[in-house]
Amino acid sequence: MRDLIHRGWPLPLAGAVLALLVLVLSLSGMLAQHRAADRIDASPLRVDATISAERQREKSGVEYTVTYRVGGREYSTASLRVRAAVPHPAVGVTVPLEVAADHPATARVLGTHYPDDDLPDTQLLIATFSAMALPTCLWFLVSRLRARSRTPAPAPAPVPGSAPAHP
Repeated sequence: MRDLIHRGWPLPLAGAVLALLVLVLSLSGMLAQHRAADRIDASPLRVDATISAERQREKSGVEYTVTYRVGGREYSTASLRVRAAVPHPAVGVTVPLEVAADHPATARVLGTHYPDDDLPDTQLLIATFSAMALPTCLWFLVSRLRARSRTPAPAPAPVPGSAPAHP
């Protein structure tokens, strides 16, 4: 392995490892969103939440924290797309949610399918591109290996003061 790295394989090897890592992480994120949606669909409980805070984010606009109560316990989350249900969100506005009755921390905005409705589509796109990048990087790696194996190794340089080798 050490010899492989010294021959100039880091770029396609790193690309293949990175593509595989991105593929695995995006698929696991998609799986988590599907599990959460299935958990809510199995035992949905409609709850009215209240926007308790808003925070300005540099690139993504405003993030809203919603707070809701289920079974005497209070829950809050900032990962929901509040604008899907409330056109003009502000602190104190009510947001309809669906939560899983067996796991109330799993919530989504009423009318959406996933807890983070944009995430599965984005992760599918990322998984598709990383799945395409993985064989490409592996092809470059195999091409380099084949080209290296066809090229004969250079003869070692003679050591000064030694006798020439006889054929």
